[in-house]
Amino acid sequence: MSIVDRFIASTLPFVPKPIVRRVASRYIAGETDDDAMRVAADLNRRGFRSTVDLLGEHIQTLEEAHPAVRQYMRLLETIAERKIDSTVSLKLTQFGLKIDRDACLSLVDSIVSHA
Repeated sequence: MSIVDRFIASTLPFVPKPIVRRVASRYIAGETDDDAMRVAADLNRRGFRSTVDLLGEHIQTLEEAHPAVRQYMRLLETIAERKIDSTVSLKLTQFGLKIDRDACLSLVDSIVSHA
């Protein structure tokens, strides 16, 4: 990470949330699965596909990965149920890559198998 990136990241907690939301709204569909599905469906209606991911990288323990696994599985089910033309983006660090590579791959495999 560059010095500029580190500076920006370190100052974000001090930026008022309305300003962060305004800047991020172009890239972040919302705070809930329903928000994301609403935006993805709108993109589909306009002829675009979407990719959905969940924030939360660089976990400290493998236990932190399990809620993300369950949430991604629910998200995939919702995408299928609503017939949304979307993929999901899995960040391996969210599943413990830096903690235990084999455990990470096992968790990701469970998501892929569920899909």
